[in-house]
Amino acid sequence: MTAANGTKIAVLGEVTMPFKVGTYSGVVTAVVSEHVTEVMLGIGWLMQNEVMWEFSKSRMRIDGVYILFIDVLM
Repeated sequence: MTAANGTKIAVLGEVTMPFKVGTYSGVVTAVVSEHVTEVMLGIGWLMQNEVMWEFSKSRMRIDGVYILFIDVLM
């Protein structure tokens, strides 16, 4: 993998796991690195799950499920 600045990111492996954000539940297959500590969703996953960010309304939609940003921050 490569970071936005072009730096190589060492990958330890891959994991498939369930996750929940707000009222949305799903499954994600992700790569694991000791250099990245937070979850990053790739463009492929965002497109596959039809994610729409509505910053002016403080919400996002994943597969038709709306999640208020406040739910994500809690």
